[in-house]
Amino acid sequence: MPTALWPSSLDDSGMIRLHGLDLRYAALLVLGVGDQPLCLDEIVADIEALGFLTATSPNPAMGPTKPLADALRWEIRRGRVRRVARGMYAAGPIDRSTRYRARVRLAHLTGRSRDLTPGG
Repeated sequence: MPTALWPSSLDDSGMIRLHGLDLRYAALLVLGVGDQPLCLDEIVADIEALGFLTATSPNPAMGPTKPLADALRWEIRRGRVRRVARGMYAAGPIDRSTRYRARVRLAHLTGRSRDLTPGG
């Protein structure tokens, strides 16, 4: 696949570091599993449980939560995520087609064919 379509990259540890659309899709899948809000650290932990790393901020003090918050802000504007408090997010209505595209895209990144949901 051309790198323009698959912008996420391998980390030194061999894990895939997500950013951009891939990070947004992973966050949507994580938030869509439960019906309760999650804090940024919980979303990062669930993404890592799927076998991915999140993008890191250019400022090391920010850690992985700043790029994730930026990605979620994009999804808030589209109505797929709700911000319920500072650093707390919940899933909004997510179309089945969007969920499907998210699962397929992340599965292609890892070469997996199974369902990519936490605990799935």
